[in-house]
Amino acid sequence: MKIALLAVALCAALSSTVAVAADGISYNHVEAAYLKTDVAGDASGWAANGSWAFHPNFHAFAGYASQNVDDVRRADFERWHLGIGYSRDVSSNLDFVSRLSYHMVDFDNTAPPPPPAPIASQDANSFTIE
Repeated sequence: MKIALLAVALCAALSSTVAVAADGISYNHVEAAYLKTDVAGDASGWAANGSWAFHPNFHAFAGYASQNVDDVRRADFERWHLGIGYSRDVSSNLDFVSRLSYHMVDFDNTAPPPPPAPIASQDANSFTIE
């Protein structure tokens, strides 16, 4: 019974995906993620991204991510971006896409440093054209 229910759910999900794909590429979505990085310390956190098509050829997008390093360094890393994109149909399943976005990165290290080094805090801002 459970296998039959799983098969029905899978078929329903696939058929709705095909129906959405028949309408063209959609730029409306929301996603969430768990982040885990293991580079000289165990960092974990979360991320959220989304996009909204406010015109047939234009969409806005944004995202945020945050990670904390859990070892003795006690570092925090945050990143967010915000932008606008242009899309034009090339075929029914292919779009030309161009995007302009602003990115902000913030890194804070709150662990007590060895003297006389100060506590590290870095901010970075950038624009991206894709």
